[in-house]
Amino acid sequence: MEESNINITVKFITESIPITAWHDSTVQRLKSILAGILDNEKSLRESEINNGAKIMLVGTKDFRADKGLIRLWKVTKYIDLAESKLKEIPRLVWPCAPSIRIFDISYNSIQNVPHRIDCFTELRENDLSDESISWRGITSLKLLQVLHLSQNCLNTLPSTLGLLTSLERLDVADNLLTALPIEIGNLTELEDLNVKNNRISSIPSSIGNCTALVEVDLSSNLLSELPDEFCSLHNLKALHIRNNAIKSLPNSLFRMCARLSTLDVHNTEITMDTLLQCEGWEDFEERRRAEHQEQRAFKVFKSAEFDALADVILSDLFSDTDGTSAS
Repeated sequence: MEESNINITVKFITESIPITAWHDSTVQRLKSILAGILDNEKSLRESEINNGAKIMLVGTKDFRADKGLIRLWKVTKYIDLAESKLKEIPRLVWPCAPSIRIFDISYNSIQNVPHRIDCFTELRENDLSDESISWRGITSLKLLQVLHLSQNCLNTLPSTLGLLTSLERLDVADNLLTALPIEIGNLTELEDLNVKNNRISSIPSSIGNCTALVEVDLSSNLLSELPDEFCSLHNLKALHIRNNAIKSLPNSLFRMCARLSTLDVHNTEITMDTLLQCEGWEDFEERRRAEHQEQRAFKVFKSAEFDALADVILSDLFSDTDGTSAS
């Protein structure tokens, strides 16, 4: 008669974990110890897991009882759960939250971010939809400087976004947004705004209050124009508006935005004649050329620096122990 119990060895990273299981127990029971991709309802026997079987465990450890992980999080003030195949935020996270500065849960399948998220000071990207985000929790993060919610299914941004007055970077690229809230004008510390690859048809005039903006990416939307208030963005250095139906720019943009040196208008309806008619075009073109030359000079410098470093390394490799070069 076949034995009712079987011995299994589970390989996880460098560990070998011996397991004794009843042969007719379900895969679901086995999964309480290890992660797998088998049919939960089948028995181990039906899944051809027999005595002496070896199973390679892939995925992540059980976050519910890893005290070493908790200590690491508290010491580094950094929780990294990226690409962990998570469907929810582990309970283990919340007791550590008050001391955490960076919380990375990117590239998972998390369906809900609860109100308790207000324990953190930085939120990174995740697979989220409108219904799953607790905006009340997020907008209570008064010290939040970076909000990165790209590559999701967001249809709207709430008016309460304007409460994040410490925000310096907002990345909501690759979503389904059709507009930006008027309250975005309250983000006076915002330096980097990325809303590319959405369905936005207009930009609120309140954008002119975001005078700290250095780079704005509006590429691949449904824009036909930019508000004149863009001319108030005196710190703006880079503006990306490619793949839009924009026909013209605010006439004083180049003159008022005296630091602007990068402009991407590919696949728009803006012609060279249109640009030449804008106030301050000549000054902008001079800045653009200077920026281009500086970038080229930097690349040459870094290349020369690398070559010099390579020479030193090669010299060391081909030197005798007494410091003289090998013949």
